[in-house]
Amino acid sequence: MTAIATVIESTLTLAAEHASKLLATRNPGPEAAGSVFDTPQTWESLAAADWQPYTHPAIGGPAKGFRAEIPGRVGLVELSTLAPSTPVTMTDGHETGFVSPVVPGLDRQPIGFTVMLVGPAGKEDETPIVWTVFPGEPIQPSSIKVEDVASGSTMTAAEAIALGFAFAKVGG
Repeated sequence: MTAIATVIESTLTLAAEHASKLLATRNPGPEAAGSVFDTPQTWESLAAADWQPYTHPAIGGPAKGFRAEIPGRVGLVELSTLAPSTPVTMTDGHETGFVSPVVPGLDRQPIGFTVMLVGPAGKEDETPIVWTVFPGEPIQPSSIKVEDVASGSTMTAAEAIALGFAFAKVGG
């Protein structure tokens, strides 16, 4: 069994609900969100992929990155490519306490690879599990707290850039 297959097995055992939701949001269909695979994937198909260790400046902390040639569509847009007056909505879609900009009405762009981030199952459990998997490059997580910018508030792309954001999520 490969190292990634073992990590996936641990994920399905220790974090089954997380694993189910994660795959549902990455596969094409009604629950798709963010970056999405071109064709539906299963945990078995992901375990069988040729994952290679992957380093990137946005991968930090205890996370370890891996990359496989699984095509998909990226659910992000560089804010600098938008007109400065483009409206963006700040959201805390994953209830992390941090907001990220979302721009509705844009298409996801094709990409030829997928990244998997692996990290400990919890503070007291060092067992590696899949934290996330997505087509495209990783980006730094938001550091803007909902206490500073309300989730649901609207601003321009230029204002989001001034706050330090480089990317926005592509939203419905």
